[in-house]
Amino acid sequence: MEFMLNNKPVSFDIVDSAGSDHLETMPAPDTTILKMLRERGLVGTKEGCASGDCGACTVMIGEANNDGVLEYRAINACISLAGSLANKHLVTVEGLAKQTTENEQQLHPVQRAMVDCHGSQCGFCTPGFVMSLAAVAEQASGRKAQLELDDARIKVLDAISGNLCRCTGYRPIIEAGVSVLTGSDINAVGDAVDDEVLNEILRPPHPISSGAEAAGEANYYRPRSLAALDALVGRLGNKAIVAGCTDFALEITQRWRAYQNLVDVTRVPELLAMTEADGKLSIGAAVTYTDIERQFKDLSPGFVHLLSRLGSRQIRNCGTLGGNIGTASPIADTPPVLLAWDADVVIRSCAPEAIATERHIALSDFYLDYRKTRLQAHQYISEIRIPTQSIHRFHRFYKHSKRLEDDISSVMGAFCFDGNEGQLVHARVAFGGMAAIPLRVPIVEALLVAEKLSEDLVNRACRLLSETLTPMTDVRASAAFRAEMASEMLSRALFEYLGQSMPRVDELKDFGLRGVDNV
Repeated sequence: MEFMLNNKPVSFDIVDSAGSDHLETMPAPDTTILKMLRERGLVGTKEGCASGDCGACTVMIGEANNDGVLEYRAINACISLAGSLANKHLVTVEGLAKQTTENEQQLHPVQRAMVDCHGSQCGFCTPGFVMSLAAVAEQASGRKAQLELDDARIKVLDAISGNLCRCTGYRPIIEAGVSVLTGSDINAVGDAVDDEVLNEILRPPHPISSGAEAAGEANYYRPRSLAALDALVGRLGNKAIVAGCTDFALEITQRWRAYQNLVDVTRVPELLAMTEADGKLSIGAAVTYTDIERQFKDLSPGFVHLLSRLGSRQIRNCGTLGGNIGTASPIADTPPVLLAWDADVVIRSCAPEAIATERHIALSDFYLDYRKTRLQAHQYISEIRIPTQSIHRFHRFYKHSKRLEDDISSVMGAFCFDGNEGQLVHARVAFGGMAAIPLRVPIVEALLVAEKLSEDLVNRACRLLSETLTPMTDVRASAAFRAEMASEMLSRALFEYLGQSMPRVDELKDFGLRGVDNV
């Protein structure tokens, strides 16, 4: 395995490389990027939470896109695996400054701005902030014109949404980022790397030899075809599958579990594709939230806004739609949306030494119980299909959480309506964070299409919803709060469908509702 670390190539051997003067032994498959860096003496990247929440471990990853252009994204090194680095350019805070002479360096514009704006105190979180801002600066480096102040501030706030500071407050950090994005002194990190070396590293990876497998060693597999993935899942099972690792890696960093063999699905073209055919939009299971944002920018701004609250930019750069579904978490944010859109999932079955088969399952039938789905040991999600008609219908998504950014839902509500002259002919009401599984509420949907919409019908639908739901109580919210919030979300969605604003609290005679926070 080869990759670039700052401005130097790194080569790992997949088997024991004793006696070699240029290859290092491949780290264990469950080794995080953060662990690998710190063991190599690159300690500028910090561990704060080991769960992808604080941003102290942020690094930049450069990867060639379909046009062969190197694109950089910020990620959390604490929950990203070293094996995923093959044929990528990893940049840490130590690699940002340019070496001008043997003993002198030129600071990256972001580093200089952090100094000038006094954006650091204790310094523990500073490398993470610098890397998050450097990533957005790299993305802006090829722009034709300087960003306007408001646009720059929006990009900066998005970039650092997953970075926490315990000392300064955020004003000087924001000022540093804005000053870079509105200035003209942005130098691409890639410019500091030898092009010949970089091109050699970024070439498609060679197939992994069978030496380690035959010797019974642990492996980090990177299949580049659907057939190769099928064969691996047939032999190793779906527990070995990894993609963005934003949830999976917590098993390693929080529960100290070890994994001998892992199968990275992020190189399989079919799982990275987004296509539209036969009235459905198909999204590969390994497509990241960031790439989905680009696809849905015009299709559904509301969904894009929700994704901005699903997790930090670092999380969205890695996390995948298939992973959010497959983990079967009751507090995942996208399943309620997909339930409201009548989505289905494509399941591939890869029994050992058998031809792989596919079947389609409605997402509403996919979940069985807490963290349990219809997936069997040798099956995996290959794609998610959404009827385009559903996307074009009226829809609203509301998320309530204790914190605006990078926080887990207390209640997640998703609604999709269609009709004419005040009469609904189609209604979908779905929730997350409510019970052991994401769920739809068919009895409320049936009531909403039974008669013409009115304030009375809205009130009756909300009462029926409260009577039907049996919310859970946990550290995030009580059952009573969840029931009340769900009713309020439904009421708001219906009033907005009617083209009306939500009634004032004193106008809601049947519900003492307080307004949906953080949506």
